[in-house]
Amino acid sequence: MSHVYCAECGFQNPEASNFCSRCGSTLNKGEAGEQTMTFTPEEIADDPGAALQDLAGKGPA
Repeated sequence: MSHVYCAECGFQNPEASNFCSRCGSTLNKGEAGEQTMTFTPEEIADDPGAALQDLAGKGPA
């Protein structure tokens, strides 16, 4: 069984849930436009600070 995590409180909810069982927040199920950034060790090893600078200002709302 898959799960979805609440962005507000981090609670693990069943995938079919629309609202968090702990705090009642609406659960985001990866709507269009959401993007996850991943880095390989080789990309980070060249300039570890550059990867962090690229993420500046791109955190949760």
